Amino acid sequence: DGDNVMLAVDAYSNIDKIGKRVVIIGGGQVGCETALKLAMEEGREVSVIEMQEFLAPDAGFNARLPIIERMEKYCSIFTQSTCTSINSDAVTFVDKDGKKQSLAADTVILSVGMRAEAEIAEQFRDAADMFFNVGDSNKPGDICSATTAAYDAVMQI
Repeated sequence: DGDNVMLAVDAYSNIDKIGKRVVIIGGGQVGCETALKLAMEEGREVSVIEMQEFLAPDAGFNARLPIIERMEKYCSIFTQSTCTSINSDAVTFVDKDGKKQSLAADTVILSVGMRAEAEIAEQFRDAADMFFNVGDSNKPGDICSATTAAYDAVMQI
């Protein structure tokens, strides 16, 4: 909740608020793509802290390899690592060897998953004879799962 912390979904619309040294917590596809945007196009120094062993496990096969290759070239990567604290100028984490480390950070970007906001979709339940909650308001996912759910809903009409 610090002034230097934002969600990955807000990073693209707030590029001007992102400092030179960026730490991204979460190395899924969204975290990696945000890291690459900031490192390659915006010239930021980007580090990514990921709890799992591999980056972007949620990326499709064809997308994952180029993501990993670019991440290794343009970003500092800390897998099997756990963030323990965020303050106004640094992120502290425990690395895969159990060693406590700290990274200087002007901006910290959280890319650690999303929650469904079904209550927003539910406001529209009585707007039509049939109602289907699909996409991120039902379950956060990707465009493929949202499109499939929408198709399945349309086939029931």
